[in-house]
Amino acid sequence: MKKSSKKALIISLFAIVFIIILAAVLGLYTKIISVKELGGAFLNVFKVNFTVKLLSRTISFLIVFAMFFISTIVVASLTKDKTGPLVNLLKKMSFKIIISLVVSVFASAYISETIYDTFLLFTNSTQFGMVDPLFGEDIGYYIFIRPFLAALINSLISVWLVVIGYCMLMYIVVFAVNEYYDLRNLIEDRPAIVHNLVNVVIFFILKALTYKFTSQEILYSDIGGANGAGYTDIYVWYNFYKVAPYFLMALVALSLVFFFRSQYKRLFMTVLVYPVAIVAVSVTAFAVQAFVVNPNESVKERPYLEYNLSFTKKAFKLDNVIEKPFAVDNNLTEEDITENESVLDSIRITDFASTVTAYNSIQGIRDFYKFNDVDVSKYNINGTPTLVMLSPREISGERLDKNTSNYTNRTFRYTHGFGAVMSPQNKVTAEGQPEFLIKDIPPESEKGVVKIKQPRVYYGETMTDYAIVNSAIKEIDYLEGNTDKEFSYDGKGGIKLSFLNRLIYSFKNLDFHMLISNYITPESKILVNRNVKKRVEEALPFLKFDNPNFVIDDNGYLKWIIDGYTTSKYYPYSQTYDGINYIRNSVKVIVDAYDGTVEAYITDKTDPIIQSYAKAYPGVFKTDALPDSISDHIVYPEYLFKLQATVYGKYHVSNATSFYNNSDSWVFSKEKYGSEIMENMQFFKKDY
Repeated sequence: MKKSSKKALIISLFAIVFIIILAAVLGLYTKIISVKELGGAFLNVFKVNFTVKLLSRTISFLIVFAMFFISTIVVASLTKDKTGPLVNLLKKMSFKIIISLVVSVFASAYISETIYDTFLLFTNSTQFGMVDPLFGEDIGYYIFIRPFLAALINSLISVWLVVIGYCMLMYIVVFAVNEYYDLRNLIEDRPAIVHNLVNVVIFFILKALTYKFTSQEILYSDIGGANGAGYTDIYVWYNFYKVAPYFLMALVALSLVFFFRSQYKRLFMTVLVYPVAIVAVSVTAFAVQAFVVNPNESVKERPYLEYNLSFTKKAFKLDNVIEKPFAVDNNLTEEDITENESVLDSIRITDFASTVTAYNSIQGIRDFYKFNDVDVSKYNINGTPTLVMLSPREISGERLDKNTSNYTNRTFRYTHGFGAVMSPQNKVTAEGQPEFLIKDIPPESEKGVVKIKQPRVYYGETMTDYAIVNSAIKEIDYLEGNTDKEFSYDGKGGIKLSFLNRLIYSFKNLDFHMLISNYITPESKILVNRNVKKRVEEALPFLKFDNPNFVIDDNGYLKWIIDGYTTSKYYPYSQTYDGINYIRNSVKVIVDAYDGTVEAYITDKTDPIIQSYAKAYPGVFKTDALPDSISDHIVYPEYLFKLQATVYGKYHVSNATSFYNNSDSWVFSKEKYGSEIMENMQFFKKDY
């Protein structure tokens, strides 16, 4: 290579590395400022996660690098008297380091990603105060500790398999690409064979360590359609797993003896014992299931089905359901109606889908406003508790007409929605339309109904675009006739558009108008993460979230309430639904529709998982109770209700025989909606 070409190549490589590092640094900076904008407390979540990920990646890399580097040195030492291009390379320390580095980067990434998610809960585990019926371990062990340890040992085994293949490949290349080109020499090279044999022995030692976790895996087995360890699991597999590690180590030791004595036939027969034993146990398990369990399954599996009933109810918080008989006599009297007038007055007569249509038709007012759906809440109106439907009027840039839909209007002018509407569930007008308690722009409230103080909606359920506020031109607040009422944002939300931030967000959003726009001033801010669900997911990425529920608090401010769930798939003997077998509605997050402020409150302090997260992320959750202005309008979370109703349809029984026979399962009622017949549960206005 010419000197000039070599210089150009080096410069190009340095330029590529510089660009990669710069992109990584800018990406990290962007992430930090976007999380910081959510609230300083949530920056702690990002810092903890970033630190754990960095440490796990670094430690994983060092361990894996040591594995490959030592293996490379051993191969080089045992083949130094051979010839060939690979042997010559292995004599160079730089080659040993480089090849070990390259392989370790990819292999360590696998370990890091495998253990990262489980490490924080492992180090901040909390006991449940309840043990499983088979191993006697606290439930917290299965949810916090076992997943990390199992992931760690399994990932090490996977990497060690790569090490075995790596070493074998090195030896094959050394013996295949030499002056003799004869692989048969490898079979006769005792040092190389011993090295590979040692690697295999280490693999089996690691494998033996996994049997503790493998035996516990039967807790997630299947008992006639129910999760948990059944008769065959306990009496066959559990007993095998107890002796398997010692059995495996004995076979390994015996194999080594035969190898060093050159008794290869006996060695081969010994190696075959283990797979034959696995087959034998599998056949035994099949026979026990077929000839012992299946003929009398309901009796044999009854104790384990009872475990499944009990543990599933506890995992889905259905173990304290109060059952009351309700006698139906069909003798309704006028006196009954009078005594239950308040109940009858609260019966919902409005429909979700029709109400959304009516809201958009009657109260949309402008084409660029949209009611996405309706939410349900309770308000005290003139001294009467009343269930209402309500919805915010959100901005929809997609609905701007072609004459209005330009960059300036979408980004600087039409930045927010305005106001909300409210109507009772139990009343309609003479025309069958919603009877509005709050309506119009500016919003007007009926007597006794909360008055909206800050009607502007900058953060909503459907907002995905960013907006730039505090610019040289004012925003459209609302239209009054043909007159534009204008406004300048003064909320807490947004990120200041310094030159660096303008540069970053213009590239991030491929919006180069942002770099050259004269409307942006030193006081301008960009509002990002305006979708409230995605906003809380970025703030608290370790929780599962319901869809947002809109309320107007008692002080007249528009708020979003998002229910946060802690979930797990590791609760022993619990049935799996929707990919989980444990759930608690432990957190409620409040997001202000005007300035995007995010506040997270722990609402179930008895949940061990949220206790662990609170220890892992100190200061993230509010320690005080939900504000009274919000707590009075809380409703039961829809996803949790739907999930619990599904589980309870089968798990309301207390008798294992009835449960096994599935003779008392409940089904959801059906309703005709238009020309379509569907289950009532499908009428939930949101999808999960």
